[in-house]
Amino acid sequence: MVFGDASPEKPPIYSFDSHSVQALFQYASPITTGNTMSDASGQQPSSTPASFSDVTESGHDGALSSTASAPPAPPPPPAAPSTATVTTINKKWSIKMYIITLAMLVLGVWGLVDAIAVYPNRGARAAEYSEFQHLRDLKDSGRLANDLASIAEPQARLDELRTKERDGGGQGMVAGERARQEWLTQLKLIGKLIPQHTTYPRTDFRRDDAGKALAIGSADERLADLSKKFITPDGSAAKPPAPLSWYDVPSQWIIAAVGFGVAAYLVSLLLRVRSKTYRWEPSTKTLTLPGGQTLQPKDIAEFDKSKWDKLYIQLAVKPEHPTLGGKTLELDLLRYVPLEDWVLEMEKAGNA
Repeated sequence: MVFGDASPEKPPIYSFDSHSVQALFQYASPITTGNTMSDASGQQPSSTPASFSDVTESGHDGALSSTASAPPAPPPPPAAPSTATVTTINKKWSIKMYIITLAMLVLGVWGLVDAIAVYPNRGARAAEYSEFQHLRDLKDSGRLANDLASIAEPQARLDELRTKERDGGGQGMVAGERARQEWLTQLKLIGKLIPQHTTYPRTDFRRDDAGKALAIGSADERLADLSKKFITPDGSAAKPPAPLSWYDVPSQWIIAAVGFGVAAYLVSLLLRVRSKTYRWEPSTKTLTLPGGQTLQPKDIAEFDKSKWDKLYIQLAVKPEHPTLGGKTLELDLLRYVPLEDWVLEMEKAGNA
């Protein structure tokens, strides 16, 4: 079988690919190893593919060898050195400081509100409940009167009750005395233990619905008002409010002080950091400090990296420096960008 032009002036060109061979199998007689092909010159090819798989496999091998011989991709170019000549504040660090400052302010406000409002109000409700028990005890014993219900010297009376509790181990106190002690204790914890708040009639420190100071009449009238609060319509006792402990209000003041104190420190730190600027002259590798002094690689005796893990470096200045001779300077590489790159350039130039 002869393919191509039989003219001797133009030898035929044979081309086999997967598509042509597949078409040959579909529309021509099978090619076997005994078949030969000759061109116009009468020469026979050295070998003929025995099947379509031989052709396709050789094609795949050629593709794989072509891919394997391709040169590797060049590595990415190195990052360009910084062209900045003035430091800026590290953005990540400043955002972190802003978040912590805000959190400390929230903590301070939280503690302050608890100290001046939430806990005193809770103590006032607890005192009110103990006052209700004190008056009910007097009524049950038939002694409910303004003079017997009033406590003219509340601090002295509280000390007396505490002494009685301590000496008797609490066994010698009756229910009414326990109620009176708790009433006076809660008033003391919220800073209201004065005769104006333990006698009848009186103008109380609490406020009514109109926001005015609560006017309290006789002891009997006070008991009637408190009964509406602490006795349910079905006659059962309402759940008593939780009394304050001695540390509740002081601990809130401590929380407020810590929150506002840390926030004030962080604000001052941010202001101090922003007030400092380093400058850089790339051509001479000159670093200008916030105070105006300048340093070059030849001025540094040692680049001490003992605090490098904490993002600090100490520069030991040579004695012959006109203003900083013999001093050791500690530079903050975290908060000022790109100060670290400049110091490394100075170190590289100094070691050259």
